[in-house]
Amino acid sequence: MVVLTIGGEVLAALVRDRLLVDYRLASQPIDVCCCEGCVSLVGFVDTPEQKRLAVELVAGMIGVRSVKDEIVVRSVARPAVDQQSAASAA
Repeated sequence: MVVLTIGGEVLAALVRDRLLVDYRLASQPIDVCCCEGCVSLVGFVDTPEQKRLAVELVAGMIGVRSVKDEIVVRSVARPAVDQQSAASAA
């Protein structure tokens, strides 16, 4: 069995590049920290699918032992309903 060890800074750079290459994640602010093959992803995305995708892309990379997901899905702000308008419509 061959075990590949990649230094933390090198692995972090590879992970950042992998996230930036994917058009679905390129514009999302995701920070990457690595230590002994453990990758932490911290940041924000627009959808739950983007969050899942980021974790899956990184987890499948050579040299990654585990992924700590600290990505937050931004909540879509719903327009506030003006109570006076709602009351007059009823």
